[in-house]
Amino acid sequence: MALVAQILVVLDISVVNTAMPTIGADLHLSGGELQWLVTAYLLMSGCGLLLGGRIADLLSRRRVLLTGLAVFTTASLVSGFASTAGVLIGARAAQGLGAALMTPAALAIIMTTYAGAQRTKGLALWGAVGGLGIAAGVLVGGVITTWAGWQMIFWINVPIGIGAIVAGLMLLPRNVQARTGLGQLNLPGALTAVTGLAALVFGIQAAASDGWASPKTLGALTISGVLLAAFGFSTPGWRPGS
Repeated sequence: MALVAQILVVLDISVVNTAMPTIGADLHLSGGELQWLVTAYLLMSGCGLLLGGRIADLLSRRRVLLTGLAVFTTASLVSGFASTAGVLIGARAAQGLGAALMTPAALAIIMTTYAGAQRTKGLALWGAVGGLGIAAGVLVGGVITTWAGWQMIFWINVPIGIGAIVAGLMLLPRNVQARTGLGQLNLPGALTAVTGLAALVFGIQAAASDGWASPKTLGALTISGVLLAAFGFSTPGWRPGS
């Protein structure tokens, strides 16, 4: 289950990169809109990992993993039916949100379910799947796009995701230890950190297209610095140089 989640998360990045020219030609997207197909996913998946990991600590990891799979699968279905840039970019962002929930929950399940040699093997497979998924995505994306259309690179996630959800409901053990719940979640701090990281990624992305001295880049990086500094100083036990 954890490895299936990792495959979906990693494979989706390189598969979409391969299909971008075809998607752009079919939906008449500009270069900036095409780039946001990747950026929206990376923003939500990368910047949401901190929040996803915290939620997995507070709630049942099984539930968080299955929720992430459901969000990712639904967003994949919507992506395949998208006919405009806004819908496709929004669906890609939702895929990233699902990935941000799946990744920390799946890794936590490996770490807590197995021990010793089994845990080492599980972590090794986790890393191998990540590397192979990126490489395989280029080949898989090209073949699927050529023979079945770009929509299929998203729709193929749907049966895999549904199968993984069913298998998870049947095979993943339920948590017997009581969880603290989301009442312990520092929502303002989490939103500050996620927004700060998103602004940082947006600023780096803007620098590639508009330059480091552009108002868009400088504004995004400034907002990121302020938000991340506020998050750091508001975190208990954190001080510069500590």
